[in-house]
Amino acid sequence: MTRYHPLLWSPAAHGLEVVAKGCPQIIDLNLKFCSKVTNVGLQTVAQGCPQITSLNLSNCSQVTDIGLEAVADGCAQIANLNLEDCDKVSAAGKARLRAAPLVAKSETERKGQFE
Repeated sequence: MTRYHPLLWSPAAHGLEVVAKGCPQIIDLNLKFCSKVTNVGLQTVAQGCPQITSLNLSNCSQVTDIGLEAVADGCAQIANLNLEDCDKVSAAGKARLRAAPLVAKSETERKGQFE
């Protein structure tokens, strides 16, 4: 499995732990509108799925800078990151992500979704 979408399974922290352990080769993770996704879940994904290149966190209301830092540290190949309507992500958190080598060139930044 290289793609995961929340309609296939509930992505609460335990669900993301199962995905991280069972699908370490996943490259495309779409968590759009998953209000139960937390920083702990993102940390688990970042540690278990280092090959992710595309991550959609649009409208994930519990995600903060802490979760994004884990993604930046654990998913070195990430090139597409959607943070649209992630209200708990600060400007400083987004600035740290821009400093990461691949994230700085991400498609989401070009679309203005980093702003």
